[in-house]
Amino acid sequence: MKLKYLNVGYTRVTDKVVRELRGLPHLSFLNLDFTQISLSCRNISADIPSLQPVRLNGITKEVCEDECYDV
Repeated sequence: MKLKYLNVGYTRVTDKVVRELRGLPHLSFLNLDFTQISLSCRNISADIPSLQPVRLNGITKEVCEDECYDV
């Protein structure tokens, strides 16, 4: 199965979960509006070539607080 669309807006998704999305090479739409991620996660689009701009409305945290997460 090739996951292309993922909408997790308004959920408790964190930076740690977003790191796992790198394993979805066919992902083309990702909505992270009003989640608990940091803006540093926007770099995920560089790791998934098919991904269009990621929705990040309502994200206010600048840097990931999870020390083991490297974007």
